[in-house]
Amino acid sequence: MGDANSGGFWAPELKYAGFDQLVIQGKSSTPVYVQIDNDKVLIRDASYLWGKSVWETEHLIKKKIKDNAVQIVSIGQAGENMVLYAAVMNNLSRAAGRTGIGAVMGSKNLKAIAVRGTKGIKIAYPEKLKELNKKLREIMYNSPSFLARSSFGTSMLVELYNGMGVLPTKNAQESFFKEYGKIDGKTLLENYKVKSKACFGCPVHCSHYYRIGSGKYGGTAGEGPEFETLCSFGSRCGNSNMESILYANNLCNQYGLDTISTGGVIAFAMECFQKSLLTKQDTDGLELKWGDHEMIISLIHKIAKREGFGDFLAEGVSQMSANIPGSESFALHIKGVETPEQEIRGLKAWGLSWAISSRGADHCRAFPLAETTWKPEEAEALFGTKKAADRFSYEGKPEMVKW
Repeated sequence: MGDANSGGFWAPELKYAGFDQLVIQGKSSTPVYVQIDNDKVLIRDASYLWGKSVWETEHLIKKKIKDNAVQIVSIGQAGENMVLYAAVMNNLSRAAGRTGIGAVMGSKNLKAIAVRGTKGIKIAYPEKLKELNKKLREIMYNSPSFLARSSFGTSMLVELYNGMGVLPTKNAQESFFKEYGKIDGKTLLENYKVKSKACFGCPVHCSHYYRIGSGKYGGTAGEGPEFETLCSFGSRCGNSNMESILYANNLCNQYGLDTISTGGVIAFAMECFQKSLLTKQDTDGLELKWGDHEMIISLIHKIAKREGFGDFLAEGVSQMSANIPGSESFALHIKGVETPEQEIRGLKAWGLSWAISSRGADHCRAFPLAETTWKPEEAEALFGTKKAADRFSYEGKPEMVKW
């Protein structure tokens, strides 16, 4: 079983149309998309959308139905080609990325689901809801991490994890990236951020809209990237070129690829190449060197289109490793799902949580925050003893981020 989730605005729109859940059964003989307008549900031709990116698909559907307020989830070329870690995308950059849900939509010839809802929601006790919302906002605003989260979002974790020695580097052969300062949250905000962004009704506004002004990747603009993406295409691949990471983030959003798995697959292939388990004869003549951002970009294109070596990479780390003898010990996946960006040799609770997670290695299904961000007294209050709480203290380490 697989499942995935994303932020953004599509889900509230589905609720406003009067639905709590949408079930898609069977397979269309031709490409289609589903259009929902309150109680009206249509299955429409999507042959003109097949082969288009997520961004092109959103634009063309809105143009077709003449409604810019419609909310759309869709797949890109990766989902059409059934890349095993293809994502379902909404709002251009929000990915339901884990476990290959995009490949499932592609297998059904379902390109998109467009929703418009104007019914609103009836509240049984509106005053009580307002009171609860007020309390929740107060808790959020008074949280010690609110300022960091609302300013940096998850990008703050690059510096935090590196200081703790748990930042996966070179496919987790190492756990400290010397050039982390080139790809951390401060660099993102100071050099590329245009404005903050938020998902539906969220006061934290932890996301960012970014733009690259000039250079090789000049003109690139989009939303994000989250910590996982910064690490996946950054330290995990030995890459310190921030602009290439921003470009890779946009490519994955357009093709509809899970950035965690995409970066994990490429890093795994790079280690295989490093250890001579893969050669140029296998990789379409590419030399898979750590930190080669141009090579990383070229592999993303190949994966989404299943071209040449990309067809092999599109199968994911588990199936790749089954065909590369000697690679099993560094094929980082659990239940076939590529691991997120936590170095579990230093984060034992994360390792345990991945191992017992219902969908494998996934920080959205298993998220033991106590191990990384709690104060010792908070851990002691929950776990009951000082001894159990001692391991949560990182005070005195100069590398530790002090927000």
